[in-house]
Amino acid sequence: MALAVGGAAILMASPALADGYKAKAAPVACCEANWNGIYFGGGFGWGAMITGHTDSFGPAAPVGSTNEQDLGSDGVLGFLRLGLDRQIHPGIVLGAFADFEFHDVGIFGSLSNQRRAKKKKHYAPPAFTDVFEHDVSLDTAWAIGARLGFVRSCCTMWYINGGYTQADIDYTFTQNSVAVAGASKDVTLGGWFLGGGVEQQLGRGLALALEYRYASYETKEVFNGTNNITGAPLLHREEIDPTIHTVRLGLTYKFDVHNRAPVPLK
Repeated sequence: MALAVGGAAILMASPALADGYKAKAAPVACCEANWNGIYFGGGFGWGAMITGHTDSFGPAAPVGSTNEQDLGSDGVLGFLRLGLDRQIHPGIVLGAFADFEFHDVGIFGSLSNQRRAKKKKHYAPPAFTDVFEHDVSLDTAWAIGARLGFVRSCCTMWYINGGYTQADIDYTFTQNSVAVAGASKDVTLGGWFLGGGVEQQLGRGLALALEYRYASYETKEVFNGTNNITGAPLLHREEIDPTIHTVRLGLTYKFDVHNRAPVPLK
């Protein structure tokens, strides 16, 4: 009798399983983060600029008396970015990008919140009573470069980057509060940059990145002429040499060129 009851139970269980009453399957992971594709975005940040100034004065070339100093300033910046990434090996991503930075964003007519904020410096050259003022500010800058990323978890990539950068700077030079002829100009400087950061995929193609960058620009002559200093005509030559430190936070959207399943929003 026991064998008969057991057999009947087995026969009754079989149709039940056929009708869909099956054991719950083990969960399957949705997908892995995809680092391949074209992306665009932008963000904001903060930067500090140190501009080296070298002034030389003398009665004849080469000028003799030299005055060197550094001017510092800081402020905010905004940027736009376009790039392409490709995962060349598990855990390794190689990419190229270009970005454009904009500055001189005023608050109630003030330019105190620029990344390379306008900074006016007063000083008297050696043995002279004349007072000179430098006024340096950054209008725009752009950069093109490459980055190498290292993925050690599902959705986080640490990376380093570097490349070429160019900046447009407004420069004004005055003597005793009077503009020196030929010393107010727009200056274009080329240079290089190195940086690094971390990028976190948020899902649906969105990613958030925090990055530090150091940029060094070429030394460039911005004035070379003759001034009447303390009543005597003297040669005057000036060079500037800017360097920049920035920290930036950006949000990007990536197009999946391989049509892989997106990482779900967390």
